[in-house]
Amino acid sequence: MPKFRLVSAKSIIARVIRGAGGKIPASLVDDIFEYIPEGIGMIQVTNSLILTSTGNQNCPGEILVKNHCACLPAGFVTIEAVEDENGRRILEGSDVTDFTRPTALQHKVLDDKIRPSVFEVDPTTYQTSDGTPTTKPGTSIPLYGEDIIPANVTTPNTSYYRVSGNYIQTSFECGYIKIHYWALPVDNEGYPLIPENENFKQAIEWHIIRRLIGAGYEHKVFSYQFADQQFEFYAGRAMTEVSFPSADSMARLHHVTVRLIPPATLHEDFGIRYEQQEILRK
Repeated sequence: MPKFRLVSAKSIIARVIRGAGGKIPASLVDDIFEYIPEGIGMIQVTNSLILTSTGNQNCPGEILVKNHCACLPAGFVTIEAVEDENGRRILEGSDVTDFTRPTALQHKVLDDKIRPSVFEVDPTTYQTSDGTPTTKPGTSIPLYGEDIIPANVTTPNTSYYRVSGNYIQTSFECGYIKIHYWALPVDNEGYPLIPENENFKQAIEWHIIRRLIGAGYEHKVFSYQFADQQFEFYAGRAMTEVSFPSADSMARLHHVTVRLIPPATLHEDFGIRYEQQEILRK
């Protein structure tokens, strides 16, 4: 979660025009819309992004893998976690081969060894309401396990992914995945949202000024070198202040790391409930 509330970057445009005495040519105002995301990208920190997820299965925004790959969602900046249709985490793979052309011998060896280790009971085998077998005609007594069938389970040990360009590649050919990722937030008009931090705003403003000067705008007070120095100065302040953790963030880090027994399944469990302090029962 951002430590600062987010505001629209549209206000930066007014700051630049007001700072120049309202004398910026109208032809350059349209360029400011492109300079704003440039500056955000240069001082981008995690707390200026929002953590979001793709849609649930059979819901709008779902991600379906076909031929070992799927398109990354719009607004994607960096990935945080991937889970399969059973809610289990999919790890990033170390496979150096092309997922879409699994011709290596090791792929075949792994596929031959993999078998579902979870089973479920076929309810159509039983004819009684309490689930017990009966010897009446037309029924079957499951002596040899004909009522047990493999469950459709994808284990995290056999599935993995890799981000390649604008696509995510998976070790399985087709199926559903849910991506948790960081994205650049925007307002209702499509303007980027930025932290309400004065140094962050000043850095974006100085970036726009230096870009305008580089585009041919003659500023009567500042030079390109001065504007560049000011951007670096305020960008450093902004990154420090926006990234500074809160007291709750430090307490969460303390509860996760300072333990008698480190949580071995922290990563696989998506960090859920590990913010609770460890209780030592004497």
